[in-house]
Amino acid sequence: MRILMPISFGDEVSLDCALQERGDSSTVVKIEIWARDRSEAYPENVTEGVLT
Repeated sequence: MRILMPISFGDEVSLDCALQERGDSSTVVKIEIWARDRSEAYPENVTEGVLT
């Protein structure tokens, strides 16, 4: 996991997950967390990672 920027209290937070690889004994999932300040039009990527 890589934390790109902090999430502030009151931000709208979204979590996107995508299956990258599926094996017999493990699964690889890419995760992105996006946050949008109520005054901003577009969300920013605040955390991302690939988990096995």
